This record gives sequence, C-alpha cells and structure tokens, in this order.
Amino acid sequence: MDRPPTQSERSELERLRGSLYDWAFADIRRAAESELDLARLAFVGLASWIDTLSLIFTGGKGQGPEAWGRFFSRYVPRYRDPPDAKLLSHGFRNALLHEYGTRQVALTHGRPERHWALDGGIRTLDLGTLLDEFDAAFESFYADLERDTDLRARALPRISGLLSPVNLSPSAVAPAHAVSASPTGPADVMTEIRRS
Repeated sequence: MDRPPTQSERSELERLRGSLYDWAFADIRRAAESELDLARLAFVGLASWIDTLSLIFTGGKGQGPEAWGRFFSRYVPRYRDPPDAKLLSHGFRNALLHEYGTRQVALTHGRPERHWALDGGIRTLDLGTLLDEFDAAFESFYADLERDTDLRARALPRISGLLSPVNLSPSAVAPAHAVSASPTGPADVMTEIRRS
C-alpha cells in the first residue's frame, strides 16, 4: 500500500537528502569541478557514496555487487548486468577505497565520449558522466521513497548513521578542535568538551 510519508518519515527523508545529496554529493561535484584537479578525490567520494546509496536502497540486504546490482537494475540500467555491477563494485569501489587503485577500470575526467568504452578488457569511467547518471538515479530513488511505503520501510532504518551538520556554540569548541559532523544528527544538547 502506497501512502504519503508520515511527518516522522518526511523528517528522515529530508535528513537523507540533506546529508547524502545536498552535502555529500554536492561536495563530490565541487571536487570534480574544482580548479585544483581533485577528480581522483571525487572518484573516491563517489565510490563511497554509491555504496552507501545502494545499501540504503536494499535495506542492508546483500553487499557489494548484489546491492549495487539491485540499485542499478532499478535506477541506472546501463550497469544492471551482474558482471557490470561486480566490475563497478570490485574494480572501482573496492580497489579505489582499499588500494587507491582500480582493477579492469580506467578513470577519466572530461571525456564523456569514452565513458563505458571497452578497450583491451578495460572499462573507462568518465567522472562527469557518472555524476550525471547518479544525480538522476538519486532523484528517481528519492521520488520512489516519497511514494513507496515498502521502500521507505526498508530504506529509512539504514540512514541513522548518516552525517549531519552539528551546530555548536563558538565557546564550546576551540577552532583547532571544531566538530563539523555527527552520525546522530544536529546536537540539541551541548556537552562539555575538555582538553586533555
């Protein structure tokens, strides 16, 4: 049965959008568009972001290629075939996040015509193309969350650890020890921070 989100669910949906899209995805885009040549950092952030999004979509059921494949099947069909999901999960995500390298994947930026091309057994991923595809995928996923009760029931429990901005009074933390995020969301209670 589909129904509009409850007020509590709406709050969680807004937290999801604020954390994963307005904050994390926007930072990844800024890194990709930076004049400082931060494309490699943007790829690392995107790999982590896709992993988080696919695990939220599956409700934590399945890992890596299985979760990625399920998310891709629904929102990014170009990568829905199991070998493609596995390549992206292992050759892109795992290798990039654990080894700062890739396996059977070449990374490029500003070469959309090369995206998903196969050359000598190596798939090329263009950062801008990936960003556009996953931007559209997030918007479709979010629209589904707003109307699909079962999807909300599966996905929303997985967002409790997402980072959210924390508002601390300037006197609570010295600038060298400032805290900018928390997995529990905005702080309503000020805690005393002691220097050791």
